[in-house]
Amino acid sequence: MTTIHGSQAASAVPAARPTRPPQPATPARRPGRPRSDRAEEAILDAVLALFGEGETYDSLSMEMIASSAGVGKATIYRRWPNKEALVISAIGRRLHPDDPAAPPGLSVREDLVFLLDLMRKHLQDECLGSAYNVLAQLTQSNPTVSQRYHDQVIEPRRELFRVVLRRGVASGKLRADLDVESAMLMLTGTMLAATRHHGSRTSPADRGFCARLVGYLLDGISAH
Repeated sequence: MTTIHGSQAASAVPAARPTRPPQPATPARRPGRPRSDRAEEAILDAVLALFGEGETYDSLSMEMIASSAGVGKATIYRRWPNKEALVISAIGRRLHPDDPAAPPGLSVREDLVFLLDLMRKHLQDECLGSAYNVLAQLTQSNPTVSQRYHDQVIEPRRELFRVVLRRGVASGKLRADLDVESAMLMLTGTMLAATRHHGSRTSPADRGFCARLVGYLLDGISAH
């Protein structure tokens, strides 16, 4: 029988692998919006903030927006093809969010007051007001932007009023011969004048104004 000496026995045993230092635990991801969503919000906020600081549509550049939002231009272009689309998206987010709150549906009067008060709050937003003024000036200088803004932002919002008015006609609460378009414009046009032609401190528009305006209109167009 062969005897294995100590030195040979030591060499026959595999050398122990060096132990790796313990790795720090991966921090759990904080709850909240994904990074891409936060970047998008920052970009849209930057557009409105720059308008609020006095920039015009023509003076606004993608470089300025990227710098203000703290992102690269590539991040912007992955979401919007050009400045026009970005500006319309930024304003549209305020005036007509993707998931607008539906009227309560309790009565024609309450629904119209609800929509008119929502419109008032949007139009009295000072940051939005500056951006709205810039877009309003594009009616002559850039009809493409103006038309797209109207189609994508204004018309969907007006349609909410039309739906309530048509429902009132169908239910017999409003006159059968009601001109829905004229009634809608009486409400939205008056609110536009009350908010856009006055400073935020001198505007007569508040929720009570909305209720009175709807009341005056319904007095003339109610079926009874």
